[in-house]
Amino acid sequence: PAAAYAEYRLALDAPGRYVASVLDSAADRFALGPFPEVAASTHTWSELEPYLSASPATAAFAHERVMRGEDLSAVTGLPDLYDLPLHLTTWEPAYPLAEYFPDRVRLDAPEITAQPGPLVDGSSTLDRACGSDGEVVDALRALVSSWHDIATVEIDGAVTASAAVTALGMRRFRLTRLTPAAAMAWMGWAAATTGPSGRRRGAAAGRSHAWWAAAALVGLDDDENIDPDELGGAIAALEWYLWDDGRPSNGRTLRLGVADPEHGLAWAIDARHSTVASPNWESA
Repeated sequence: PAAAYAEYRLALDAPGRYVASVLDSAADRFALGPFPEVAASTHTWSELEPYLSASPATAAFAHERVMRGEDLSAVTGLPDLYDLPLHLTTWEPAYPLAEYFPDRVRLDAPEITAQPGPLVDGSSTLDRACGSDGEVVDALRALVSSWHDIATVEIDGAVTASAAVTALGMRRFRLTRLTPAAAMAWMGWAAATTGPSGRRRGAAAGRSHAWWAAAALVGLDDDENIDPDELGGAIAALEWYLWDDGRPSNGRTLRLGVADPEHGLAWAIDARHSTVASPNWESA
């Protein structure tokens, strides 16, 4: 633990040459977060570039700096870690980012700016068969694979998110409409975060999982190279919602509903985990 903390402080506060020396350290499994993300929270790409090698940890650091607004499209020779552009696209949000301190990390969820709708009586929304298999459901589950109490469902033949939420067993709930960018922010935040028994993936990994889930939802996940403009246009045609039952949540939650009216499909996810304390995370 002492060595892990020392290397964590190097990644957080040291000059570039010393930060580069700990980027790929295995000690970060015992730290507050992965060292490429920790380093990217306080150092720019140019500060570390002279001391970096073409390693997966360097690629992770580059993608973490992209999450903080740097355009590194001109950087070459890095391992293809996430198969994502080294810049944020025009349709992506400002993803929620971890804020690291010497003794803690702050992991805020995205802000909810829209007002929730009225309580929905779900008993009349579900009149089709439902299932929990398929590539889309796998991609949604992957967002929160280290969480507890995960439930997902895919509705084939329904065109509303209400039907998908009802299939999860909810009878009274509210829907809050999201923009596609806000939905990406929620998926990226969820995938970057861990449950109390897991290790934080980092914001760049969260972005990667959010892209995979979005591509699966619009049928582009089989493409070897996803065209960013095509993906951005496709997810704009979906209807995105947060949902809740009107009661305060206990712990972290991802309750997302998605509908594809054109193809008669809807999905919902209900992911929760407890608020048991862990060295790797802190309640927002």
